[in-house]
Amino acid sequence: MQKAALAFTALALLLGGAQARADEEAKKVVAEAVKAHGGAEALAKMKDKSSISKAKLIIPQLNNLEAKMEIFSGAKKFKHEVELSVNGMDIKQITIYNGKSLVVSVNGMKVIELTKKEELEALEEAIFAEEAAGLAMLGSKDIEMSIIGESKVDDTPVIGVRVTKKGHKDVSLFFDKSTHLLRKIENRGMDFQTQTEVGQERIISEYREVDGVKRPMKVIVNNDGKKVAELEIIETKIVDKLDDDTFTAPK
Repeated sequence: MQKAALAFTALALLLGGAQARADEEAKKVVAEAVKAHGGAEALAKMKDKSSISKAKLIIPQLNNLEAKMEIFSGAKKFKHEVELSVNGMDIKQITIYNGKSLVVSVNGMKVIELTKKEELEALEEAIFAEEAAGLAMLGSKDIEMSIIGESKVDDTPVIGVRVTKKGHKDVSLFFDKSTHLLRKIENRGMDFQTQTEVGQERIISEYREVDGVKRPMKVIVNNDGKKVAELEIIETKIVDKLDDDTFTAPK
């Protein structure tokens, strides 16, 4: 019995050491990513900034229909304006999340309003997945990181790091082994059209420097391996703060 207990203790110590090494390896991968994306100082300056981006949105479900999109982002809030034409009808959809509610309007008419905590949980998970890379590269004390291993995104060799935060689902980040730039984000999330949980991934590419930080100009979004959106950023402007009116939903 004593020998068994000692063997179990030795195994636990070995496993603990392996986990510690894995965590250190994850930190090394992220440290390289920090340098590749512009450095700790430049990334820290962006932490509390807001941004306005103009983009082209491609929607595969609508025969790769192209739409114009403007994205306002800041302080856990966002506003998306999408303009498209379907069968000769011009449509403008505005989505606003102000931290307390999500409102979607189409051609000035409110079609969705979510205000209850349980209604917003899936959205908050999606926001965490988007923020995970920033939290890792800024050295947040609220997360833990562990190494996943090597794989490929398309033909690009990558190495993965898992980000864990209490109260949230894990997010996996995959960094290009050559350039050390973020190449893919994976997480479990809600497909808001089908209201079912799916495996989500964002394939990230075509980086450009904006105010000293490398930012992706192309993002492909897949749900359970099926492309649901493709975003091409045309221009991005960094601002100190967006007016509160930006995130005021129509009544």
